[in-house]
Amino acid sequence: MTSQLWKLPDRDRLIIDAFKRRGPRSASNTREINEVVSNLPPSASSATEVAHAILYMLFSQPSQHYDLNEFVTAVKSAHRFRQLNWNSVVQSFDVPDLRLHVDEFTRLFHALCRVASDNQDFDIQTLWGGQWTHPRTQLSFLRSFFEMNNVTPSQVPGFQPAFQASEFEKAPKDVRERVDAELDAHQCNFYAMKAVFDVLLSSDTFPEEDDASSVLDAIVQHHLFSFLLGLTHITTPTNNNWTPSQEKVLDSCFRIYLEGQRPESDLALKALFHQDRDMTERIAEKAQQLGWTDFLLQSYHTPLALDIACWLSNQQLGFDLEQWLSRAIEPLSRADRALVGNTLWKFLRIKADDEYRFQKEQAIYQSIPLSLPAVFVLLWKAQDLLEDREQVKAAQCTCLTTYPRLMNYGTEFDPVLEKPKGHKLAPETDLRMSELFGQMYRSELSIRDMINEMRRYKTSHDSQLQDLFCCIVHGLFDEYVCYGEYPEEALEKTALLFGSIVKFRLLPPIPQEYGLTLIVDAVKDQPADSPMHRFGIEALLQVGDQLGEWPDVCTALAQLPTLQHPEIMQRAREGMADAQLRGGGPERNGHEDYGQPNGSTDGLVLEANARGFRGLHADQPAADANYKDPDQKSQEKILFVINNLSKENMDSKLGDLSDVLKPEHYQWFAAYLVEQRARLELNNQELYNTVLLRLGDPALSNEVLRETYVSVVKIISARSTLESQVERTHLKNLGAWLGSLTLAQDKPIKHRNIYFMDLLLEGFESQRLPIVIPFTCKVLVQGKDSVVFKPPNPWLMEILGVLLELYQFADLKLALKFEIEVLCKDLSLDHKKLDPAHFIREYQDQQRAEQMTNASVIDGIDEYDLALRGGRLRETFSVAEIMQSLPDLETVLRYPPPSGSQQEQAHVRNIINKAVQRAIEEIIAPVVERSITIASLSTSQLVSKDYLVEGSADRFSSAAREMVKSLAGSLALVTCKEPLRMSIQNYIRQNLEEIGGAMAEGQILMTVNDNLDVAASLIKDAAELRAVPEMDQVISTDLEDRRRFMAENPDGEFFGQTLNRWSTWIPAPYKMIPGGLNDAQRAVYEEFERRVHGMNAGHVQNASTDSTGRQLPDVLNEALAMPNLSTPAGQPALPHQSPMTQHESRANSTMPQQRMNGIPDSMPPAERLSLLIDEVTKATRASAVSGLKYLNRDDPIFHDIRQILMLINTPSHPAIDLIARQIADKITSTLFRQPPQSSMEAELLAFLLNKLCLVSEAIVREVNRWISAHEDVLLGNGFTVAAFISVGLMEANHVDNVIANAIREQSEGGLRLLRDLMDQTLFNDEPTALRADFVNSIVALYAWLKEVPDHPVASELSDKLKFHGVPEFAVVALNDKAQAKEDQMRYVFKEWASLFENSAFNEATHTGFLRDLHSSQLINSADDLVTFLRLSIDDAVAQYEIEAQSFRGSIAAAFSKTDALALLVILLVKYQGEENGAVKLSKAAYLESILLLVVLVVHNHQELRGVNFNQRVFTRLFGSMLHNYAEARFQNSPEHVPFMLVFSNTMKALQPSLIPAFVFGWTTLVSHRVLVEGMLRSGDPECALQYRDLAGLMLEYPAYLIEHSRLRQTADFLMRGIYKNLFVLQNDFPDFVCENHAYFCARATTTEPTVRNLILSARPFGVSEANPLTPNLRVERLEDMKKAPNLSTDITRPLEVQGLSTVLAQALRKSSEQDGFVKRIIEFVSRQEENHPSTNKPAHDLELLESLVIAICQDALSNTSKFDSNGLHVQLITKLLYALEYRQKYLLVTSIFDQLRYPNSHTEYFCKVILNIWSTNTHVSDEQAYLRELIIRVLRERIDLLKPTPWGAVVVFKELKENNSYGFWDSQPFVDEPELRQRLVVAARAH
Repeated sequence: MTSQLWKLPDRDRLIIDAFKRRGPRSASNTREINEVVSNLPPSASSATEVAHAILYMLFSQPSQHYDLNEFVTAVKSAHRFRQLNWNSVVQSFDVPDLRLHVDEFTRLFHALCRVASDNQDFDIQTLWGGQWTHPRTQLSFLRSFFEMNNVTPSQVPGFQPAFQASEFEKAPKDVRERVDAELDAHQCNFYAMKAVFDVLLSSDTFPEEDDASSVLDAIVQHHLFSFLLGLTHITTPTNNNWTPSQEKVLDSCFRIYLEGQRPESDLALKALFHQDRDMTERIAEKAQQLGWTDFLLQSYHTPLALDIACWLSNQQLGFDLEQWLSRAIEPLSRADRALVGNTLWKFLRIKADDEYRFQKEQAIYQSIPLSLPAVFVLLWKAQDLLEDREQVKAAQCTCLTTYPRLMNYGTEFDPVLEKPKGHKLAPETDLRMSELFGQMYRSELSIRDMINEMRRYKTSHDSQLQDLFCCIVHGLFDEYVCYGEYPEEALEKTALLFGSIVKFRLLPPIPQEYGLTLIVDAVKDQPADSPMHRFGIEALLQVGDQLGEWPDVCTALAQLPTLQHPEIMQRAREGMADAQLRGGGPERNGHEDYGQPNGSTDGLVLEANARGFRGLHADQPAADANYKDPDQKSQEKILFVINNLSKENMDSKLGDLSDVLKPEHYQWFAAYLVEQRARLELNNQELYNTVLLRLGDPALSNEVLRETYVSVVKIISARSTLESQVERTHLKNLGAWLGSLTLAQDKPIKHRNIYFMDLLLEGFESQRLPIVIPFTCKVLVQGKDSVVFKPPNPWLMEILGVLLELYQFADLKLALKFEIEVLCKDLSLDHKKLDPAHFIREYQDQQRAEQMTNASVIDGIDEYDLALRGGRLRETFSVAEIMQSLPDLETVLRYPPPSGSQQEQAHVRNIINKAVQRAIEEIIAPVVERSITIASLSTSQLVSKDYLVEGSADRFSSAAREMVKSLAGSLALVTCKEPLRMSIQNYIRQNLEEIGGAMAEGQILMTVNDNLDVAASLIKDAAELRAVPEMDQVISTDLEDRRRFMAENPDGEFFGQTLNRWSTWIPAPYKMIPGGLNDAQRAVYEEFERRVHGMNAGHVQNASTDSTGRQLPDVLNEALAMPNLSTPAGQPALPHQSPMTQHESRANSTMPQQRMNGIPDSMPPAERLSLLIDEVTKATRASAVSGLKYLNRDDPIFHDIRQILMLINTPSHPAIDLIARQIADKITSTLFRQPPQSSMEAELLAFLLNKLCLVSEAIVREVNRWISAHEDVLLGNGFTVAAFISVGLMEANHVDNVIANAIREQSEGGLRLLRDLMDQTLFNDEPTALRADFVNSIVALYAWLKEVPDHPVASELSDKLKFHGVPEFAVVALNDKAQAKEDQMRYVFKEWASLFENSAFNEATHTGFLRDLHSSQLINSADDLVTFLRLSIDDAVAQYEIEAQSFRGSIAAAFSKTDALALLVILLVKYQGEENGAVKLSKAAYLESILLLVVLVVHNHQELRGVNFNQRVFTRLFGSMLHNYAEARFQNSPEHVPFMLVFSNTMKALQPSLIPAFVFGWTTLVSHRVLVEGMLRSGDPECALQYRDLAGLMLEYPAYLIEHSRLRQTADFLMRGIYKNLFVLQNDFPDFVCENHAYFCARATTTEPTVRNLILSARPFGVSEANPLTPNLRVERLEDMKKAPNLSTDITRPLEVQGLSTVLAQALRKSSEQDGFVKRIIEFVSRQEENHPSTNKPAHDLELLESLVIAICQDALSNTSKFDSNGLHVQLITKLLYALEYRQKYLLVTSIFDQLRYPNSHTEYFCKVILNIWSTNTHVSDEQAYLRELIIRVLRERIDLLKPTPWGAVVVFKELKENNSYGFWDSQPFVDEPELRQRLVVAARAH
């Protein structure tokens, strides 16, 4: 190496000289080196000096004498070298022709590594890399670097690899492993590889030298993999101007791998592909630059060619991708086209997967991403070429899912959709989409509104709105796989929306075809009872009218064995028939085309054609017609004749035409005449019409008419017609032509061809009125030349009515309105005088009603399977085991205050203890089990979802335990309270009865409320205790999965098996994040119990009342109370129920919940109901019980019926309508296929069918339609008919007429049916029918018996009738005359109703009718009147029910006969006695007889119909009578008062206590304006008293409803009406209310203090109320305070009735008489309380107390005007207060406060009485404190409510609070409830 020393420069050798002088030993150790360095001159500290010294040490012999490491260390630490730049030191190694051996390089490398480790500014990689001045020297260093051994990248400070491992994260595993191995070698260095490429390969001379050859050999033999991968990071020469050497070497290197010369060739190529994903783009760019593009694109079936083509299309270089594909595919065979289709599908799938990874994981594209136009073209072509339908579906699914903007691509808005960069929609768009769906599912946004919004988004030029439209459709398609898990209501709404977007043409062809595919698959692939099948059916119903436009869909549906829906099947068959008529639906390469109407594929970007109209239909050609086109010569002659035809040469030309035109040419000629002449030449239509008339051939005319229909259907259904003015003009010409062929010639347009009503409706619905209205007008206007089809033709006027309805209500454009105006003018009509129809508006109302009916809620627990994860959730809990775990009840229960002997106290404690224990034992097991079931299911679902990526089993278990414990406890607590309350009360009463003990009712209630929370908490604790182990069992599998995973992968990220790929796309904070929940999310579970209990912190504990003054609570209705828990107390039944209602009441009575039939509660409701009905039907067939009413409570049939009723009577269930409809179908099918064989079975099925009819009106209509359709089968079974009549599903009169007709025809079946019916309903101990119900049948029976006297069945029936008191002559007497008269009466009423509906109906008309009626002597007696009115009422009720069940029924039509009857009644009364033949009675008596009959009919209807009683008809009847009464001005007649009294008595006969089902109608009638004004403004005292009775009845009845908890909601609705009526009375008749305030207050329920306040707030006219809170106001000085109030004359009558008036007078005169009077009062009120213990109903003793306090006041004020606090009057009131029991004291205080009203003397008196009772004593006794609490309670009821507030109550409150001597605020209630003070003050100020 001495030669290398010569190459060192002569300068900068001071350090070298220093070492030479001191010898080799001077550099052998640290001390020597430091000494040399310290003695160096200052000029020796340069980088060049150090570099030369290092080289000298390396090259000196022997070199080991110089310790290079020590030298470098000494230089680095020496002070003089602190500014040394080590990068310059390395640059100084750049000496010409310097060669370095590998050993020397290794020593140098390790020495400099120490510097590089401490000095970050020094990059040791410049030792072999970078730009050197002398390349040969650099190559020497580079060669040594490659040959260096035992060096790893980690030993090189700041090592920069040639490439990164992250570049290959998505590469296959073998590639990643090879990359990791390459990166472990130090040769894989960026600087080294760059030096090889830039230095070694930049010159052609280097490869000939040793260093260059060695480096190349090392690269090619050992590091080629790294070299090629590193090339992507190496900066190549500018403009890719590579040297020949570079190109040659790289070509050789690539060829090695391309030709597979190395084992790792495939790995290298795969690695290169994954590293350089833009390779295709570079190839395309280079091909475009070099002109190779056409050559590469010749291989159109290769992915490279497709990639290049897509890139060229995206670069907007004039390349048409669709044209290129079309040219390439055109010459191919069908098989080759299928191969190309597969290639396109695979190519799209690869690109979509790449795009999906980019969108989801933000990964780098692995290939060129496709643009939206390219995806559209490729998908269109792929689905056109693929023969496999499943492949088409998969391609559509993949592309539409990955590229959501395809949902609206292919329309005029494509440029808007192409604006955004990338294919992923913005998060804001997804959020807005979620909000819209949320509004829709919450019923805040209707389906119609949703469609309108989508239509607006679809046609917007705003890219954000376009994205929102695409996002909505994308969400619908993406969620398709989850529809089966949707709740019923949400699923139905989704189906409606899904079908609507297809129905209203919101989608382009591709997504529309995919949407139809999904709908068909839902029906095809799912069972008929599955949610998905129901989804498909509902969606198909939406597009049912358009199915004919997709023949392949029709074919697919018609071939489905699982599709049984009749309407859809009919539509599908019609669509197939239409397709055959058109020549069949074309196919696309053998697979169905669901997207294109009629298979049309007109161009690439197709716009969906407008759908056809269901109101249009063209007939097929005649079956026997043999048409063909004429030859060319004949065609020319015909055309010549037509072209030269005119009126002048008509005769000659027709002869020529007749010679040429043959019958077989009619179709061709008709098509030509319509399409080429009549459609285009409006002016010549008359000429062509004359030709047809002159030819006179019916066959030709019919064919021309048929072709006209064909042309109309084609044009009006085309989308171009809506957009083209020319096409619309052609359509109008065809309309005029059609009208001239038909209407102008008095020929009808048949409904099967054009149904104009449906045509207009569908045009309105689909927004195509601009084409429908002009066409309709042009057709109808031809009727002006007709004799038949001109006004007032009913057909024409009906259509005109619809047109005028659109004119007035459809917001038409002026042009369309002008068309209608011109039509009316041409028909000589004034459109302003014509009445519009209601057709369109009724349809809209019906649509809105259906949308509201479809509205949804939360899926019930019954929809879930309680058998989680394939195993049972739990075994039944043992009551004994649970009870043993509870604490001793004696230690925790609270008992009444001690009273009586110790033995009696112990007895009471024992009774309470046993009652509570029995009540807990009774319900604890079902409550705990049900609560744990619900809680476990909910917790399992929620925790499994939220902790899906949580690997910690402890966290998972802890969250589940905390949640299930809290949920189970809360559910148990909330569900057990009411059953516990009822059970404890009843068990206490039972125990008292058994031992003969006694406890006051108030004490029982107090005890129950004191212990209710204690008992409920015990059940809650039991549920919490047992919920945790049950939860551990449920989640055991999940816990084991997590433990096993953490054991195998301690540092891995856990992912649950059910993780959905979309879960990571959910917006924060709901998205799944690897590693589990964050702290905030986890806190929801960790603090779940605290959060739940925190929300219930405001829950008021049950209070009670005892001698210390504690208050009883209001009865709370728990929202989640379980309906199937039993209590010993049965629920009282509603009075006056129908016979069948008894079964329901008994079946609904409470009983222990158990599975009597083995059907699990977890089964879905529909399936469970179906199985229950099968079981109970089988049981009834085998049962010996003769009827439902004889069932025993313990009978399994009873329990099954009860379960069925519970499922049916669950209105909150979201799918109850659908379930009820399914069950109704099942029952009707059973009745049809297996008729009942016993009355028991028939009663059961009829009873259940009737219950189902109560669910919705739709089921009623379906059942009625089914009964009508299968009446002949039903009437063949007597059991069924009898049962149907009993529940009201069949009318007895109708059955009687049917049987009578059958017997008249001498049908044996009719006779047997009559026998069976009479045996079941008439000839038994408890008949359910009247003999009059079979009058027609009995008449027919005797007629047959006369002809065949020995008929066995007829004779048997005759004997039975005689035995039951129906003699033969009595029956026969009805035969002819009576029946004829009834028929005549029906006819007369029908005629009257027709006159009433006539718009020309006036007084002259009805006067003439009544004159004829009286003259005919038809109603000549009271019996005639009874018969006539009975028949008329039945007819009116039947009319209403028919309209109610009709699809297009209207309110006006429903009540038409009711209103007609009401008017007839009033007119009969008005003209009573004025005509001959009239019944001679006074008008009032006549009206009374009529109304009495109506009352009897009302009672009869309730008895027969029960819960099906129709109160609307009778409410309308009486209301119309009152209206017509006013119209007839009877209020001005002398008999007005008698009339009013008649109406009042009628209302009393209809009061709710007698007819509960009429309560709402009755309340409405009592408040009727005519009745109220007529009675209260008449001036007659009797009228006022009568109306007071009616108002009292109105106030009393709600208390009866409140007693039944299940009728509480009904009571609330009724109270709203009562409030309204009271407001009217208070404002319009305040004097009446004030005079009778005591009467009304005594009847108002005590649970509704607002009613009492309304009554007491009334003040007479002329009385003013000063603000009682005015400062320094002295109310006693007010003038009105000296005036006595006006009261009713019978105010003291209750005292007189009880004989207390005289005793009271004596007590007010003598103090000694007061004790006896007080004793009698106590006896009376105690007796009343025993007879009427209810706390809700009006107190019967309250009326007496009201009368008592008023009588005392009147007597006191009559003696003196001054208040005497020590007088006998005050003493009597005080004694009564102290002597009465608690409730009686409260009622007396209430009666006193009832006198605090407007300013008057009574108000002043009782204000002072209350203040005196309160007293100003500082030492208050217990009794006085108790009275003060009562005063505060009543005062709170008067003030602490919404307005109005009685004036007098505020006066008392002001005095108490402002006068400190009373100590008002120091009372105990304000101490216990501090906020009460503020509430009262605020409420008083609001007065």
